[in-house]
Amino acid sequence: MIPRWLAIGGKLIAVLVFSLILNLPIFFYKNGVTNLLSFSLFVALPFIGIAVLEPLRAAGRFQNFFAHRSFNGMLLRAFMIYVPTFVANVFVPEPVTLYVSSFQVGMLVGLLTGAPFATLENPQTSNKRYWANFGLFLGICIGFAIFLASGHSIASLIKGLGVAISFPVLLWLGLIFGHFVNQCIDALRSTFQILKRLSKTIIAFASGYLAIVIIFATLFAATWRLEGTQSFKGFPANPPMTTFVYYSLVTATTVGYGDIVPESEAARTLTGLESIISLIWTLIVFAAVAVRFAEAIKVEPARHDHK
Repeated sequence: MIPRWLAIGGKLIAVLVFSLILNLPIFFYKNGVTNLLSFSLFVALPFIGIAVLEPLRAAGRFQNFFAHRSFNGMLLRAFMIYVPTFVANVFVPEPVTLYVSSFQVGMLVGLLTGAPFATLENPQTSNKRYWANFGLFLGICIGFAIFLASGHSIASLIKGLGVAISFPVLLWLGLIFGHFVNQCIDALRSTFQILKRLSKTIIAFASGYLAIVIIFATLFAATWRLEGTQSFKGFPANPPMTTFVYYSLVTATTVGYGDIVPESEAARTLTGLESIISLIWTLIVFAAVAVRFAEAIKVEPARHDHK
């Protein structure tokens, strides 16, 4: 049995790494190493907050906050916060950090509250006037600061007005989108529970697929050693084992890039055999998943009926 703290730490690190993998490549493409470290810390900040707050889940002041927020749900919400940043970096050529931050603040609040336009102090009560006043006040302050910092020119005035107008609008949109995502997460909760029950089946599928790839990689390596360069076209003079694993993976997934081509009868036979075996294995596992999924769907309504 894995200790709870170890399972929690593993999940936290896994989701953090996935969030970094999503956001860092496009940031690096657009900016190089400039501010890469600070951006990484920016992405990691919500996960650091979760790590700090999780031990306080049972504390008096935090019990109400965590009452309807599971650890897995908090991780998913922390990951979702930076999806707008990823989208903006992909589709917008100019830096939009300020505008995205406004949207993210609203989205964060929407993800952590139960009612639309609620505040963190009263997460179940809508308060549109609060957010309208807050957005306008902060937008005007930031816009005025940008005007002063940019040299009191017409261009800086236009930029400041743009921020003053767009900041509350994006904050408002973030609140709406955050609440929508929150509803989607709650709606998918039963699906996540079903997938959790299917975890052993999924692990078995991945393990079997990996075994097929590795075993056939060794068979391809032995064929190359036996027949030499006439067995495969596209291999380097002395291919490392990773090359055979790559070719085996491409074959098992039926991608077939065409950079490596089997030429001898033995190589072609093994290639065809791996394709057939991997396809059969996929069909067997899909059938098992379908059966388990149907069983889980029958169990889920029964549990709700007993409540």
